[in-house]
Amino acid sequence: FGYANGTLWPLFHNQLGLIKFTRASYDGYLRVNAQMAATLAPMIRPDDIIWVHDYHLIPFGDELRKLGIANPIGFFLHTPFPPRQLLETLPRHSLLLHGLAAYDLVGFQTDESLHAFQDSVIELARGRCYGDGAFTLGERHGHAGVFPIGIDTERFAKFARRTANSRHTTRLKDSLTGRALIIGVDRLDYSKGIPNRFDAIDTLLTEHPEHRNHVSFLQIAPHSRS
Repeated sequence: FGYANGTLWPLFHNQLGLIKFTRASYDGYLRVNAQMAATLAPMIRPDDIIWVHDYHLIPFGDELRKLGIANPIGFFLHTPFPPRQLLETLPRHSLLLHGLAAYDLVGFQTDESLHAFQDSVIELARGRCYGDGAFTLGERHGHAGVFPIGIDTERFAKFARRTANSRHTTRLKDSLTGRALIIGVDRLDYSKGIPNRFDAIDTLLTEHPEHRNHVSFLQIAPHSRS
């Protein structure tokens, strides 16, 4: 489970009560990032651009810099970035900020995450942020911005059209016997709000009994980290 999923994941999803922090897991997090950087460094060519993804690898850019890698390095965070008031509850939270400062470009999904990062750089790390997304932290200079990503909607639409009359789709339609279908697809993770969705369906059928026997709810939930 470790530092990435036991500490950073709940922190980044505002679940302070679920955070597990140990010095051993923290040291392991740094050690793995250092080992990965040492493995990659000999393969890097002078004209390479390096992209690093997600909270598991926040220190990765810094480890590459320590090995003398001067190539452009970008980082994208696929989770939210926590508000400063939450981030400062984390022991050694400066690791994350100084780790992100090793990247030339840091990308976030939302304006809220970008502003939370900038606020933490200024208030917790005594860095500076500028209107064009540039920031300085110590002797390091980088840019941060918002680059929301999602699924390939056209590909999913084509797949839906292609399978509209397949055997499995026909079986599903036949099983509904005229009822409407509500589908949820989420990993089995506390951040997905699945119990809340069950409560919502229960409320719908309790407060609007006219929907009973007229709607079916299907929740698809593969195991997390599987």
